[in-house]
Amino acid sequence: QAILFWQAETFRMMYKLVADAIAKWGPEGAHPTDYLMVFFPGNRDATSTFDISDEAKAGLTPKQQKMLETRRHMIYVHSKMAVFDDEYIIIGSANINQRSMDGARDSEIAVGCAEEGYEEADDVLPQGQVSGFRLSVWAEHLGCYDPLFLRPHDPECAAKVRAMAQANWDAYVSPELQPLPHGHLMTYPYNIQSDGGIEPVCEYFPDHEAAKASIMAARPDEMLQLLTT
Repeated sequence: QAILFWQAETFRMMYKLVADAIAKWGPEGAHPTDYLMVFFPGNRDATSTFDISDEAKAGLTPKQQKMLETRRHMIYVHSKMAVFDDEYIIIGSANINQRSMDGARDSEIAVGCAEEGYEEADDVLPQGQVSGFRLSVWAEHLGCYDPLFLRPHDPECAAKVRAMAQANWDAYVSPELQPLPHGHLMTYPYNIQSDGGIEPVCEYFPDHEAAKASIMAARPDEMLQLLTT
């Protein structure tokens, strides 16, 4: 819960910066989610049939029984990767933060790859191996390829991806058993305001109400705050 609280505070800060930049420089009518989006992967198996005996069902934990009922679960990915303008990619153990990049704190290992022979041009991104890798990742998470994906900096592409991820979230939380229509990527349950403010879409993560897994969480007490910052 402490980590979820600080995560929300981090995104609150980032969205406020984007909203302030839009207010100062435009474009008029733009929204912070046009430039910054938060997703997470999940799955919902609505097609498989399970032949489980009553005896086996009786031995399931409450969490397992809930998963059998809803056929959904979040996917935990411990991955550190960033792609910059289809020109540079970094993959490894390093976080993109001070303690990983300082060089005098945490020990890390990472590989960075740059697109060779690329000449910068207005509104045109390189289409080499870095771009190809990003497109393969997008295809895995969104379940398809779209020519718009060649232009991740285009607001139309951002709107397309956001709509696909929102459709996945809607299917994930639906009371009716249904598969996710576009791969695995879902919008994170934040409601982003035009001024950069953040509100939770729902109080708890689906199927984790009993554990009180709050999406925004509460500020930890002083001891936990010292341990998580």
